[in-house]
Amino acid sequence: MFEHIHPGKNWIFADIGCALGGMVEVLRRRGYEAYGIDLSRWCLRNSPVKQYLHFGSVTNLPCADQSIDVTTCIDTFQYLTQKEVKQATKELRRVTRKYLCFECITQEDEKYSDPKENPDAQRKNRSLFTRDEFIELFKQSGFRLKKRHFLPRQDRKSTRLNSSHQIISYAV
Repeated sequence: MFEHIHPGKNWIFADIGCALGGMVEVLRRRGYEAYGIDLSRWCLRNSPVKQYLHFGSVTNLPCADQSIDVTTCIDTFQYLTQKEVKQATKELRRVTRKYLCFECITQEDEKYSDPKENPDAQRKNRSLFTRDEFIELFKQSGFRLKKRHFLPRQDRKSTRLNSSHQIISYAV
């Protein structure tokens, strides 16, 4: 993230779908004001940085308009329906003042979007859009693409790297 975004020391960060708050912890160690939002009450109770975490959903964020300088949202959208994804992109735009760093499994990421390969009971398998569809959704919500690159993920059954797991930085 810091390769593409050079935040000021007074910038506020929010990690949406933060789980136990690992990103929040790292950002706070670097001296930034950072918070996390997650639906898992278990994660919120058991986090080492629970005092900075809040209960909430990406479709209805407990944040004021334009209150977050950098919003991160990693591996959250695959738990949403297509309708929820559309609402979530609008909600992320509502709270984000400067940048959004977004990462999600796409339809091109075959091994991770196949429910037989990834039988996560919580993943609804209905929200998976293509790379270009995600980019268009965020564009329609008022973001503009700043940087797009892909995370290498190793196929569990071979040494081949699957490079279709995308991470995207958007600017407001």
